[in-house]
Amino acid sequence: MNPTTVHSSEVVGQLVLIEADPIRERVRHAIAGFLAGYSGTTLEAYRLDLRGWITWLDAAFLDPFAVERAHIELYARWCESEGKARSTVGRRLSTICGSTSTALRSG
Repeated sequence: MNPTTVHSSEVVGQLVLIEADPIRERVRHAIAGFLAGYSGTTLEAYRLDLRGWITWLDAAFLDPFAVERAHIELYARWCESEGKARSTVGRRLSTICGSTSTALRSG
């Protein structure tokens, strides 16, 4: 396989990293589906919000498809402890809830 030809993988230097985790693939698809309806600065803000959320879930070893309200509340408190403004935390929570709702509706 040519290292510059990539299918569902990522090229880093000359290494090809293949994502084998089915949960990560589902997360990617769910996020892509949610973000498909946005553009410009809204898209960038939502993308950043979801990147932060997924990074936090990864650090807490939580399955993105098994989160409960308590996890979202803990994330909000963590954002506040990191010095994020209330408006930023509110937007992040709105993004998380909106993307979760979209993922649940689409199966």
